[in-house]
Amino acid sequence: MLNNWVNRQDLIYLIRAVRSGRVWQIFQRILAGPARAVQATWNCTENPPIQFWDIPAVHLRANQMVTGDPQVDYITYLSRKYLAPRAPVTGLSLGCGTGLKELAWAGQGHWADLDAYDLSPRRIAAAQENARARGIAHVHFQAGDIYGLDWPVQHYDVVLADQSLHHFSPLEPLCANIRRTLKPDGYLIINEYVGPSRFQWTDRQIQVVNGLLALLPERYRVSWQDHTIKKRIYRPSRLRMMLADPSEAVESDKIVPTLERHFEIIERRDYGGTIIHPLFADIAANFSDSDGQRLVELCFQVEDVLLAVGELSSDFSLFVGRPKTGVA
Repeated sequence: MLNNWVNRQDLIYLIRAVRSGRVWQIFQRILAGPARAVQATWNCTENPPIQFWDIPAVHLRANQMVTGDPQVDYITYLSRKYLAPRAPVTGLSLGCGTGLKELAWAGQGHWADLDAYDLSPRRIAAAQENARARGIAHVHFQAGDIYGLDWPVQHYDVVLADQSLHHFSPLEPLCANIRRTLKPDGYLIINEYVGPSRFQWTDRQIQVVNGLLALLPERYRVSWQDHTIKKRIYRPSRLRMMLADPSEAVESDKIVPTLERHFEIIERRDYGGTIIHPLFADIAANFSDSDGQRLVELCFQVEDVLLAVGELSSDFSLFVGRPKTGVA
């Protein structure tokens, strides 16, 4: 109803929040306003293993789809292909969190300096501690709002956004700033969720996910958070998404067209996630045994076939772009 701003599932969500004691947190976020709500959401440094990327086989599959080798990750692949020939490079990372990805990039050995920003001071403190523990001094972690940055013109060789761009809004001025801060031959490297904004999944996605859930044995569908049985997924209401995290997938369906206006895309690698992302949410930790791994492979096959025949499009993609000239 009302373009899915609210739906019947909101009542179930509220009941579960009351039972789990999370209802006060929800009201606190409402009272705090969107900006503080986003910061509160991302002010944690540890996350439970409840998402599809917490399943090791998901990474191996993504590696195969992106690099052609399940044992070679995208950071290694892109570092060898784009950074090594022009090393040492200077870079900027947007939404770095606890800095694990940035330290992985730094570990490839092609960097002079990497400036990394995140909104959460707590996460930046954890990133700084991680860097000190590894003896890495050329990655500079700083707390700050990227919309308030001083963007030096044609300064960076590389700008990174790793699962962060879908949390930023508005995208248009941000991409313009990224384009201007890159050197003319610099690279924008993005690893992103580019599916429906606010997780407004398509009818076909929901149909396939619910069909797979019906096939999974009950013991694999036990929710991590409240130990209920996951029977179906529903398109979350926009209100619920905004209450949970006002930044989540806020303009994700605009990422690709916005990138294409500002950058020449020289490489794009789609790696699915369209089905397995909503399917394994909150139940990913259940698939660690051998039977669970076989079920995961079955779900991969279903998604792969539907992507191959054009029935679905990929919700996760890797992009490498160069700044376009003559763009206002």
